[in-house]
Amino acid sequence: MTLDQIQFAPSPWPGGATIEPGDLAQIAPMGMNLGGTPVVVRPWDTLESAMDAANYYGLQPHGPDPLRDAPLTDAAGGTVYFDDDIAVADLATLLRVMGVQTERNAFAAFRADAAQSPKERFLTQIRIVVPEALGALYGAAFAPELVKQELTVVAALTAFVAAERDRWGTGMSPTLRGSFGGDGDWAKEALCFGCMVENAFHGVYRMWSRAWLVTK
Repeated sequence: MTLDQIQFAPSPWPGGATIEPGDLAQIAPMGMNLGGTPVVVRPWDTLESAMDAANYYGLQPHGPDPLRDAPLTDAAGGTVYFDDDIAVADLATLLRVMGVQTERNAFAAFRADAAQSPKERFLTQIRIVVPEALGALYGAAFAPELVKQELTVVAALTAFVAAERDRWGTGMSPTLRGSFGGDGDWAKEALCFGCMVENAFHGVYRMWSRAWLVTK
């Protein structure tokens, strides 16, 4: 499994999109996005409670509070940070626990490199969007040729971790020197990663390489 086996989609999205799925500066909200669902008023409802129930079918933005930031309509999700020495089997288990559709083999993939790593807090990131999410969340035109993949989601994310290890090195790599503000003496950078379920219901996932400062 290598990163070369992943087909990365262009941005802007061919045929147009309401929101560009390749714009990695935007975080996809959680939730169903079933805005056309009619409001059901039960006998004990007030108008306010009926409208609150309708919000269940909408979207929930990500926020800074880990308690309130849990997805309201999904059991799993969230963001996890891990070191560069994670085993392949452990990564696969982590993704399943987070609710990632690991065995999907059709998805759009997008990639971006940081222009200013210390400010942006990542080195390289990849977003995976399963086909259903392209229309439901982004209003993207149907383009089946852009979601054909050789790899499953779990294989693609595993290949990304391996490629970033090869690119930056492991441990306190001199290739990373200064990338996150280290001085090369007291604080030296070491490779690590982040993984986020942007939207579990529709299937939008993000993984990025980053660095942490190892001090003497």
